Amino acid sequence: MLIIFAYIIMSWVRLPYSPWLNRIQRFLYDVCEPYLRIFRRLLPSFGAFDFSPIVAVFSALLPRSIASSTRSSTSCTRKEVNQMALTPVEIRHVEARTRLPGYRRTATDRLLEEIVDSFEEVWRERADLQDKNERLESDIARYRDLETLAAGRRS
Repeated sequence: MLIIFAYIIMSWVRLPYSPWLNRIQRFLYDVCEPYLRIFRRLLPSFGAFDFSPIVAVFSALLPRSIASSTRSSTSCTRKEVNQMALTPVEIRHVEARTRLPGYRRTATDRLLEEIVDSFEEVWRERADLQDKNERLESDIARYRDLETLAAGRRS
């Protein structure tokens, strides 16, 4: 990808003749032109504008982007799914990284707010259920004590 950028820049700038620069330009031409020619055949002509390097760079980044998103979505194990590792405060402070194609900031921020609100609700419900569970366990212990006292009086 950097080779394509170097090729584009060297094609825009007229450099003084030098055997070394000529070799570099020839190398970049030999490496980049076959790849760019594929996209020039597919894209319509826009006069003086050549969009093939842009499409070539995006097509080179696309597999990497797909592979990294697939890797990150499947890297979560069953144990990690069952445990809540993030708190709502941590989710609020997550910064989404932008890539070359980028992301829609308003949609992502809206989604993040929905996730945080939902997570906070679940977090509160979980705390309430834990309190209720502790009360019920103490009630069970009290009833067992009462049962042993009643069984002791009968005999």
